Amino acid sequence: MMTTVRSYFPLNYRWIVVAAALLLVGFISQTEVARLQAAPVADPGPVVQTHHETIPNPVYGSAQRVVAGCKGVATPCAWEAASTWTTGAVPDGSSRVIVDGVVRIGGETAVSHSIGIYPGGQLSFAPNANTRLQTADIVVFEGGNLEIGRVAQPIADDKTAEIIIRDLPFSPDDTKQHLRGIVVVNGTFYAHGRGVWEAFIRTAAEPAAGSKNIALSTSAQAANWHVGDELVLPTSSQCPISANEGTCPIETEDRTIAAIAPDGMSLTLNQPLQFDHPGARDRNGHIDFLPHLVNKSRNIVIRSENPNGVRGHVLLHGRSTIDIRYVRFQDLGRTDIRDLGDDNQKGRYPLHAHHLIGPVTPLPNGYQFMIYGNVVDFGPENREQDRKWGITIHGSHFGLIEQNIVDYASGAAIVTEDASETGNEFLYNFVVRVVGGNGERFEDQDVSDGSKLGRAGIAYWFNGGGGNVYRHNVAAAVEECIYCYGFKFDNVYNGDVMIPTAQGADPHMGGGIMVDSYTIGLTDFANNEAYAVPNGITIWWVCAEFETPREGCSSLMKDFVVWHHHRWGYFGYETNAMTIDGFIHRGDVTRLENEYELVTSLYLVDYFQRQTVIRNADLQGAMLGIEMPVNRDVRGSDGDNVGITRVENSLIVASTGMLISSPSSTNGADDLPPQRTILRNVQFAYPPQRQNKFISINGNGAEAATSNNPNARNDIWIIDYNKPAGEDGPDLYISPRYQPKSRCDNALGDCSNEISGSFPAIEGGYIYPLADNLIPPPVGSHKVYLPVVVKW
Repeated sequence: MMTTVRSYFPLNYRWIVVAAALLLVGFISQTEVARLQAAPVADPGPVVQTHHETIPNPVYGSAQRVVAGCKGVATPCAWEAASTWTTGAVPDGSSRVIVDGVVRIGGETAVSHSIGIYPGGQLSFAPNANTRLQTADIVVFEGGNLEIGRVAQPIADDKTAEIIIRDLPFSPDDTKQHLRGIVVVNGTFYAHGRGVWEAFIRTAAEPAAGSKNIALSTSAQAANWHVGDELVLPTSSQCPISANEGTCPIETEDRTIAAIAPDGMSLTLNQPLQFDHPGARDRNGHIDFLPHLVNKSRNIVIRSENPNGVRGHVLLHGRSTIDIRYVRFQDLGRTDIRDLGDDNQKGRYPLHAHHLIGPVTPLPNGYQFMIYGNVVDFGPENREQDRKWGITIHGSHFGLIEQNIVDYASGAAIVTEDASETGNEFLYNFVVRVVGGNGERFEDQDVSDGSKLGRAGIAYWFNGGGGNVYRHNVAAAVEECIYCYGFKFDNVYNGDVMIPTAQGADPHMGGGIMVDSYTIGLTDFANNEAYAVPNGITIWWVCAEFETPREGCSSLMKDFVVWHHHRWGYFGYETNAMTIDGFIHRGDVTRLENEYELVTSLYLVDYFQRQTVIRNADLQGAMLGIEMPVNRDVRGSDGDNVGITRVENSLIVASTGMLISSPSSTNGADDLPPQRTILRNVQFAYPPQRQNKFISINGNGAEAATSNNPNARNDIWIIDYNKPAGEDGPDLYISPRYQPKSRCDNALGDCSNEISGSFPAIEGGYIYPLADNLIPPPVGSHKVYLPVVVKW
């Protein structure tokens, strides 16, 4: 699963490399290069000033430093030896320690008030011993190195390394509360714990209440899982939201491994399960998807001393070299979902890549930074504390974020913060148990600077519309709120954003380019999954600025799976040229026995949805399969190619397969354009619990619409009605029944031969044979175009 940046490089950003090569010759600011190649860095002063931050030095002026004999040596000096220190004494809880030599922690007694790792300093942890450090602060300055294992010598599987962030009050001169945690500012931080080769494994059968034995789809032995490891089994049932009067049961369970079968294909839990954890079935009762076991154990732990006191945070900044693998970040993070202020500082998250540009020369694997195989666990206290954003990628580029777990987040779990993030790869991550948020649907801005706060209650909140790779990520057990999702792309009001001209370039040091964010399509989003969530995914303002499309910009959502959600699988907001290919929904059909359960697979209604294509969809177990767009093109536009939405090669098993309403909008105006729906090889079927119509047409507009244009064209072309690809079926032209029958267009069908009575599963339309010369060829995916550069 680990690859170079180039193998997954997002298509809509390949142009950056080309442009950089042709126009800028891989340009990185010469001023920046000169600075980075300058003479050895001097000791930091009382503060370190970067383009973005003023970070206090908690050890400035301290006399406790490393002796000359421990500098530049191959064999580290022992932290625990008095001879290592210029004071002749081992640091204690009041010591402010300057590490400017090579020092290793070899036991479990190391303690200090604060640590600053200065130029030439290296603080490491013995890989073959149990180690622990208690301190309030670690600041790794330029030229300093914090090392808790490396790829070549990780912390041994049977050993542990622990950093405890002490519960000490903030210093009065640290007004922004940068300290009380680990801050790496242009320094180096390596960590490599016991490899957990697969952070989550899908079960091979439905885990049942009362059972302790779990069958697995792949080997826990091969994944290097151990007896005693902590596991999470997410809720997987579909919430009966109406029957429960707006509440959902919490069925996520925590267990540990008591035994693992020799082949690793099953394991035994320490306690029986309390709940059933069902899988998702197709219309024939076959189980298509099963829940996962998530492994949270890591043998490197960075944690807060007191989850209810001053919690630590980790901030990775600037030109730092970062390679963090298999670490558990426990009870960290201070920023919560309240409004920001003196007692709720912005940016104090458990794991925060903050304008992390990385080195001029990439890591050996080709990335600018690595966040791999880690666990961010806010802890059960977060149900009340509402700390937000487990892994935050902010203004950071070309990094790998893979195989990470986030548990107990509030607001959002994995985040891109300001829409500039470019070239990052989000692969095989798992978010479980989003436990809080403010449920905000629209804008949620900081009153001081207008930045977005991302507090709704979403597993993956991506500010922006694309520019990165998103593959094989999973969201499970997001707790109930109306506008909580597994995935949200929020490109509202982002306007122009500054992105790097090339990998390794610092946009704020001359290596940036301004790009219109509405020209950045979502072009590498594939094989992601959400289950036991209120809603699957929503996308806002991608390839469109509200209702103004960006011509030449397009997006592709590929092979998204959502199962056992209880509202919308996909809620489409303003988009242009969006192709939804291979979307799969599985619902629990027993929930449809309650007539008030309104689960929908694809909800495209209400907002501007221009040139949408749905193909290879497999939607089973919904009340409503697809509610089609009603605001499909630029207002006032007209013509045969205006307002077309296509559905091809798809299966819809739903009480109502497709709802097509007259052109309408939640945003007013009476100049809504005409629309046309083209279906090819779309099969319909009913679940046994509820049966209505395959296609329903109405002239009242969308339910939430504030304007309606029932006089505009709203015809439907169907090629091979209710037949799979490769089989012939009737070709139909449908004119809406809410318009006069005389609106039938003889150029589109044989208006003298109404055949409505032959198709009782289609309501609200006059049905005629479709004219043979009108059968269009199947549509391919939208092309992928380049973003528009607005200024240098």
